[in-house]
Amino acid sequence: MPRNVWTDWKGMLNVRRRRQLESDDERETRPHLSARIPQRRRATESVEQRVARSQTEAVRLLRRRQSESSEIRAVRLQTDAQRHQQRRSLEDEHERFARLRSNALANYLRRYRPSDSIGVAMRVRVDRTNYLGGLDQRCTNCGALHFCYEVKANHPDHFRERYLKQLFVSELGASEEQRRYQRDFMGNKRSFNSALAMASMGAHVDTPHGRGPYCFRFHGQVHHRLGPLHPKEGKSRLYGQIYILDTELAVHQRMGNARNAECNPQLM
Repeated sequence: MPRNVWTDWKGMLNVRRRRQLESDDERETRPHLSARIPQRRRATESVEQRVARSQTEAVRLLRRRQSESSEIRAVRLQTDAQRHQQRRSLEDEHERFARLRSNALANYLRRYRPSDSIGVAMRVRVDRTNYLGGLDQRCTNCGALHFCYEVKANHPDHFRERYLKQLFVSELGASEEQRRYQRDFMGNKRSFNSALAMASMGAHVDTPHGRGPYCFRFHGQVHHRLGPLHPKEGKSRLYGQIYILDTELAVHQRMGNARNAECNPQLM
């Protein structure tokens, strides 16, 4: 038997023998004396020690109650009810009045405690304004309008976004390769747009009926569908799942789609 186990067992045996030899008066006063020991210890502890002790006792009590069975829980609740009933029967008029007043105050605070969601719509929130300037900066290559913020200070003719200048060329002075790039892009720009999309748009499309011109009409909320980082086994990569690949592998993945068969791989 290890030394520490032998010491604990020997100490328990000595305590049991000592309690067997004590008189009735000593047995009656022993619980009161034992209760004073933790009271004295708690009276001298600091605020940090009190908080740490309360947290430790709360965790230990929670674990004990989580591991108890339904029968043990029923017995515990019945014992607690009997103990409270006995304590209430021994209290005088002033103690009873103080207890009822404390219970009423606790119920009032629990019932009328202000919630974080009360008055949310009435609160004034000032949002930050993200102003990009006027939409009046025209690209010299494609003619698209840009915001003033997108213009580089050192290069007024260049914008923060990257574009392919060879896609927008004039007929004069353009090489055959540039014209081929332009024809390929303009003829398949919807395929390029779909292939380079980060997410898919989701909406409940409401198809209008009648003889008027076509219009895209939806009912409810417009949202973007974002899938997982990797597709399921046997499924091909789509949308944002392609952007985590290497450039050449991403091009190969996009060109593997039958809808992009006519697109130029170099432009892709």
